[in-house]
Amino acid sequence: MGTKRNNHGPFTEAQEQQIEDAYKEHSIYWIAQQWDAYPDRIRGVLVKRGVKIRNYREGITRRTYVPPRRNSVNDHAFDNLEDNDVACYFLGLLLTDGTILKRNYRSGFVSLSQAEDNKDIVFKFRDFMSGSGDVTELAPKDPKHQVRFTFKFSSIHIVNVLESYGVVERKTSNQTVDPRVANNRHFWRGVFDGDGHIEVNPRTGLRLSTTSPILFSEWERYARLVTGTDNIVYRRELETNKIEQTLWLTGTEAKVMAIMLYTDHTVSINRKQQIADAIIDG
Repeated sequence: MGTKRNNHGPFTEAQEQQIEDAYKEHSIYWIAQQWDAYPDRIRGVLVKRGVKIRNYREGITRRTYVPPRRNSVNDHAFDNLEDNDVACYFLGLLLTDGTILKRNYRSGFVSLSQAEDNKDIVFKFRDFMSGSGDVTELAPKDPKHQVRFTFKFSSIHIVNVLESYGVVERKTSNQTVDPRVANNRHFWRGVFDGDGHIEVNPRTGLRLSTTSPILFSEWERYARLVTGTDNIVYRRELETNKIEQTLWLTGTEAKVMAIMLYTDHTVSINRKQQIADAIIDG
């Protein structure tokens, strides 16, 4: 029986056969634990293969299932967050690029996934979390897209801490900035590594795009605080029925912000750090 978590990619024919064979002696929930998969996925495999489900309710819901904890992490990595620059950074990155799931009062999941160009930050996140599990690779269905690298784990304590700072489920258009980190440059570097764009050519500048009005307003406030100027370019456009707003910093203001975010720190995405260094040295 396999043990590799397979909640996203399809099972192979051989794996489906193993699941079907196991169901002759075991329950769907037992099989789900062996595969570290949700019960409704196992049920779906059996139904597809024409296997009669012994109990019509078996495996019909995932709410009562808590997967085994494959990736052991430091549950207190985000405690005393304001005193930890790296924790502040990953708070910002998870706010923009993380996935948070809270199934009930005792089951919560955190995931960070990045394209291959930015895979270094996923490994850094695992190291910060003192994670014991592997970073997984997922090949794209469209060959034009990059392989994605993901580190995920379960910790209801961490999910609760992140929630207290505004990092919650389905946060895309409702991102908020907690006052405790509103002026923390490490937090904003994390936000920018997640949703920001930095370039030297053809136009030197830093820009952040978001559909969250609160996040945009806070970024604008912070940009004015750091640069001390109104030399800011705005753009608003409709993005899948939501208004996406973009704030540009160019010229001297871009260099000032790059110095603020990308100097004297310990963690960032390598690719963006290199471009920021070019702006700072230019």
